[in-house]
Amino acid sequence: MKRIVAVILAISSFCAIASAERFYYFDHLNTLDGLPSNTIYCAMQDKDGFMWIGTRDGLCRYDGRSFIRLSEIAPVHNRTGLVREIAEDEMGKIWFTTPYGVGYYNPKTDEAGNIDLPGNTMCRDLDVDGRGNVWIASHMLFRYDTEKNGMFTYSLGASQPEFMAVDSFGTLWVLMLDGDIYTYDKLNDTFIKQSPSDRIKLIEPVQGGKLLVATQSEEVYLLDCISLSTKVIYKAPPRQK
Repeated sequence: MKRIVAVILAISSFCAIASAERFYYFDHLNTLDGLPSNTIYCAMQDKDGFMWIGTRDGLCRYDGRSFIRLSEIAPVHNRTGLVREIAEDEMGKIWFTTPYGVGYYNPKTDEAGNIDLPGNTMCRDLDVDGRGNVWIASHMLFRYDTEKNGMFTYSLGASQPEFMAVDSFGTLWVLMLDGDIYTYDKLNDTFIKQSPSDRIKLIEPVQGGKLLVATQSEEVYLLDCISLSTKVIYKAPPRQK
């Protein structure tokens, strides 16, 4: 998790902490410390406290002392390549994007494998919904049912999915490249198009059944996932001419 909005909030929080005269110290880790690459796309902490880091040259795990490449643990992933997104499902299995689909690794059993997408297309985003589904955003939207071991596809309008978010109620939200947004109706296995008042650029789930939403008009607001009411929490100042 992972988005620009989250980074902005993290920076704001850090500035607030710094203003309270608290000091933090950082270690800079790179390929000399065992990272596969200095180009980092994503990072996630799993339920056991390990950090998983997606790089240009594959996925690695960090235990606070050293890095280990996933290819060293599971040789099936020796050609993983660029990893843009990582997610952990309810069973503790690690899912991640690859240049041609999705890879997975179970730290408890060392089970590992790959799921290729039709046409070997690269994923834009990946998420899990806590109900055994792995959602994959590519040229189309894919749902991989881990219980049935089946892949299902969805076409949402004329555009393509760009970002996804699963709210605290387990509902999937899908942001399209054209700014449209859809929610998943699990009872009918279909998607419902929402009608935001402004074109959306990014979405990120937060606690309390809400989403952080960044818009084209440079606003950030909280969206209540039940009532769909919104509250602006940031608005960019007017640009100086």
